[in-house]
Amino acid sequence: MFLKRLKERLSKSQMNFFNKLKGVLNSSRVLNAHLWEELEEILIESDIGVKATQELIKELQEEARKRGIKEVSELYEVLRGLLIKLLKPYEAPFELKDRKKPMVVLFVGVNGVGKTTTLAKLAYRYTSQGKKVMVAAGDTFRAAAIEQLEILTKRAGASLIKHQPGSDPAAVTYDALSSAMSKGYDLLLIDTAGR
Repeated sequence: MFLKRLKERLSKSQMNFFNKLKGVLNSSRVLNAHLWEELEEILIESDIGVKATQELIKELQEEARKRGIKEVSELYEVLRGLLIKLLKPYEAPFELKDRKKPMVVLFVGVNGVGKTTTLAKLAYRYTSQGKKVMVAAGDTFRAAAIEQLEILTKRAGASLIKHQPGSDPAAVTYDALSSAMSKGYDLLLIDTAGR
């Protein structure tokens, strides 16, 4: 019984934010108090924040009422639009500035939101523009995180600084920053664990 519950909890925690949302919203259930509580729980667990979550749920309920939405599956696009609207004021272009090198970007966020993938895309973008890019494998805890980053970094044509799995992420970051500074890198991208 204990192992079964533990496995369920672990698999539940490994589902990422969007999968959880889709799992709830792609069901054929009707809108009810339990659904709103489930959505609220997912948003709060995903570090959206209590105030922002309450505002999102309230707006989502209003939109559902205005549009006459009865099926839960119809809410995904509405919620997606509300999340974009919420984040839009914080949107800013990511540009390398002519300043002291390297520019350092630390990737943070909850598990499964795409930190490593986004990092790899930026590494590829800037190496394609002729920039010297270094990546620090700071997620030393997730199984196969370093190996995944090795493959993605190699494809992007960037350099990688890594330590052994389970090592201190701060040490990886320190070594990467020292190396990037001494070798004149333009950009240092630091991957982190979602913890």
